Amino acid sequence: MNWFNKEELVLVLLCAFPSYVLYVLTGSSLFAVMGLIASCSFIVFYSIRCDVFNLVLHLLQVLVCSLSLYWARHDAYLFAICASIICSFYIGFSRGDKKLITYGTFVMVPALYVANELYRQVDSGHEQVLYKYILYFPLLALPTLIFATGLSYLDKRPLLRFDKLWQFDSNINKVVETWLTAVAVFFSVGLTILIAEYYSIGHYEWIVWSAVSVSTGESIAMKKKVKHRILGTIVAVGFACTLSYHSIEYEFLGFLSVLLIPATVTLNNYFFAFTLRSFLTVFAASSIDFSVEKLVAVISGCIIGYSLALFMAQVHNKWMNEKKVQQ
Repeated sequence: MNWFNKEELVLVLLCAFPSYVLYVLTGSSLFAVMGLIASCSFIVFYSIRCDVFNLVLHLLQVLVCSLSLYWARHDAYLFAICASIICSFYIGFSRGDKKLITYGTFVMVPALYVANELYRQVDSGHEQVLYKYILYFPLLALPTLIFATGLSYLDKRPLLRFDKLWQFDSNINKVVETWLTAVAVFFSVGLTILIAEYYSIGHYEWIVWSAVSVSTGESIAMKKKVKHRILGTIVAVGFACTLSYHSIEYEFLGFLSVLLIPATVTLNNYFFAFTLRSFLTVFAASSIDFSVEKLVAVISGCIIGYSLALFMAQVHNKWMNEKKVQQ
């Protein structure tokens, strides 16, 4: 089995390298999260072979979405509505096309993480972090654009233009299915955010993304994702807590864990990638409370997302049966 693409992994690490350097020098976790933006944007280019214009547009969408979510973060209900609308658009309406799914997913993942990181740091009294994010964003995105442009010239295959990427299936069955998926994502995100606010779950992005990731796809795929995410979190939390207890050079290993998180996005095996990513996240924090919060968030998100997706699937099947009867 091909676990990962070596070329992609190396280039992803190179794209995120400036963010890694700033993270090590300053100790600010904002730069670690910004490394995720660079990694995700390059993966979008590498996976769907989009042109540089689409890549720039992708980076701008991450910036706008992250700032919008940060702005709405100060009010729980406003934030729930804002995040639900954004997620349902990027995830729900991209269901019909694998390229759009990749594009939309890697807008939402870094945007959610950055928005929460900005809110946490500003709430802790670091008011300048917002200006730092806007100032460093184009500089840290530059390596991604440089590598993407270079590969575009080296690889003579035609790239995916803007008008070819944003195309939707006009089949009525697919349209209905897309709308129902968008509705499932909308309510999943809104409900999980309100639950995260009520129970003071600091990393709301965990519960949100667990709900979103298991609420799209076929029934069998959703069940497999639920199993993989819950089992992967349990394994990751147990292993990370055990290793952090016995580790001597924890500070170095903690830095290394944060730096390797974006690299796990390139892994092809979902269970292994999610487990490794969860392990690195928990190990970098080295906190029992953090570990429990991670476990509760993932399980809660999976239950909510899967339940709503299952309900929408039943609605779709009922609509299909009624349509057949009418015919």
